[in-house]
Amino acid sequence: MSGRAVRKALRQREAELLQSQTPTEEAEESEDDREAAPPKPSLFALLNDADDDDEKDKDEEKEAEPEPQPVKPVSKKSKKKKKKKDKGKAQATEDAEAEDDIDRALRELNTKTQSSNASTPLVAPSKATTGQVPLSSVLKIDSRNLDAGNEMKRLFGRDAMRPDDNEGETPRRRQDPRMRLPPGIAGGRALNKGRRNTFVQPKDEWPKAGSGGLGMEIEDSDPATGITTYKFVHSRPYQSVQQQFVMCVAAMGELASPSIRIFVQPLTSADPDRMLMLLQHNPYHITTLLQCSEIFHHQRDFTVAGDLLERALFSLGRSLHSSFQQKLAEGSARLSFRRPENRELFLCGWRYIKNLSQRGTWRTAEEFARLLLAMDPEGDPYEMCLIIDFLALKARQPERFLALTEHPTLRRKYADLPNFAFSSSLAQLQLGDESLATEYLSKAITRFPWIPTMLYQELGISAQLPPALWGVPPPDDNRRQQILASLYIERTKDLWKQPSFATFLADTCSTIYNLPKKPLLESSSPLVSMSLARHVMLTAIPSLITLLPREITSRDTSSFDPLPPDDDLLSYEAEPPNLAPMIRETAGGGSAISAFVMSILPWFRVGEEGEIDGRRMDETERAQYRDIRQQLEQAGYPDDALRRMGDEAYEFQRMMMEHQEHQEHQEHQEQEQARVEGQVEGAGQAEEDGGS
Repeated sequence: MSGRAVRKALRQREAELLQSQTPTEEAEESEDDREAAPPKPSLFALLNDADDDDEKDKDEEKEAEPEPQPVKPVSKKSKKKKKKKDKGKAQATEDAEAEDDIDRALRELNTKTQSSNASTPLVAPSKATTGQVPLSSVLKIDSRNLDAGNEMKRLFGRDAMRPDDNEGETPRRRQDPRMRLPPGIAGGRALNKGRRNTFVQPKDEWPKAGSGGLGMEIEDSDPATGITTYKFVHSRPYQSVQQQFVMCVAAMGELASPSIRIFVQPLTSADPDRMLMLLQHNPYHITTLLQCSEIFHHQRDFTVAGDLLERALFSLGRSLHSSFQQKLAEGSARLSFRRPENRELFLCGWRYIKNLSQRGTWRTAEEFARLLLAMDPEGDPYEMCLIIDFLALKARQPERFLALTEHPTLRRKYADLPNFAFSSSLAQLQLGDESLATEYLSKAITRFPWIPTMLYQELGISAQLPPALWGVPPPDDNRRQQILASLYIERTKDLWKQPSFATFLADTCSTIYNLPKKPLLESSSPLVSMSLARHVMLTAIPSLITLLPREITSRDTSSFDPLPPDDDLLSYEAEPPNLAPMIRETAGGGSAISAFVMSILPWFRVGEEGEIDGRRMDETERAQYRDIRQQLEQAGYPDDALRRMGDEAYEFQRMMMEHQEHQEHQEHQEQEQARVEGQVEGAGQAEEDGGS
């Protein structure tokens, strides 16, 4: 390889190092000085370049040769000696120049590498100039880590992920009969498997259908910070399905809303079938998938529940904006939690994290937790900061967690979280720095002295606590700290049961002889935020829910949208209006939802001149019609709301009739089968009697 090729390779390596500089160093450089790093060449490419360079050198030498001048003839012997001498001098000069250039480049490259390493710490960015580091630098998401299949391959190998010969039939055998698509829906548009989905990859047994009108748009973009805010959008057909979903949920008695609570209480056992029937007609409706997943989860069918969550994430992933994945990789994508359409991703991601934890795929769970945190790091509506430390430790990713804790913005925001303080010490212990881990744990115990007492009681550690830590309870006047402490103990008690961690805790506690006279958390807010209450509600631990204030637990909520924010940004109305007086009058007998629908159906057919199905309304009907219009107007519905609700009511009635016909057909088949079996059994009995 010639010296020119070596110098070219060194320049490429130097460009790669310059590109990987810290964000602080990059900020100091001007835009004009920046250039994209060239692709890393292969060794064969370098060899080809070397041959090309040699040919170029020869061509340049030929061009640079002066025209031959007439010279005096010399003897052959002296001519040969002179050629050898000149050739040796030229070769020595070329080698010396090449060697000098190579040595000089290597020395410069080595100096820059050492300075870059010295100014870029691995896990302690607080020692560097982190004040200028943007928050997006620690919130970058790698979509490859969102695929649980990749983690399964890393854990068990590719061979373990290969399907068996008969595995293709397994999903069909395990599929619940209620999950099958009706003939009019099955065999729709094929799933796009050529383009990789950001969240979840499709499965062969999933329905071949579109998203139903789900999309994403850019809501806001800030060129100064690079932050782009997105929002999910629902088309008119999708909104129609959403309204059908609300009516199905009302029939299940699930929606805790004053306008619906009147007629949902009598409904009982067969109600989930209505939701599953809606899913059959709309296999990729996100809210329906979430609700059906909860149904199967409560029936302890975790496989189907997880499959429905993955289907919802797949539908969300194929509806993303074209720039969303790039912004996600940069840590600069945001979603407003105030929009109900966006909240579906938060809830779906939370439940999928729980499903991944049950499967032991901790790395994927940690990446999804970081994803939800990155969507709204300032608000953190699901308080992912209370679980991301545990997931990072289980996934053996201490560096990523410490990068979060050491960022100035997050360090101030999470100063009163005991899980961040104690998990930081365990992260240092996983990295092998026991002295720094001991220092971190000592500071955490001094700041939260009640955590060691609770851990000792939970773990049953035989070692004695020092007198300074005996029976220290959480502050009575700070309910927030009580909830945070109980959450941390409940979530990480199994982690601390590891012998190395338990010994580390006992050894460090033995060095604590006294505590500050003034509590270090005296300025911490004791209020329970709505995000913390939402986190506790989603954990579904009764002992923790009892710690929430009464004004939060008494709020109207639902399982598909737990504790929505007060400043909701509604794009459209999905819930039915407050028709309480009419519902009370019509819910006397039979199914309340059927009575409700049947009673309001005529009003949806009112013409422009006040006629119903061609006949004029009398005064009583006119008064009832005006009353309904007035209630709709007071509820904030537009003028065409009554007719649009009529279309939805007729669609709902059609679905109910189809469902009833389907049930009657099944019952008829079962009765016919029982009759045939009875006849066969009777004939056999008659033959036995005749033979005897």
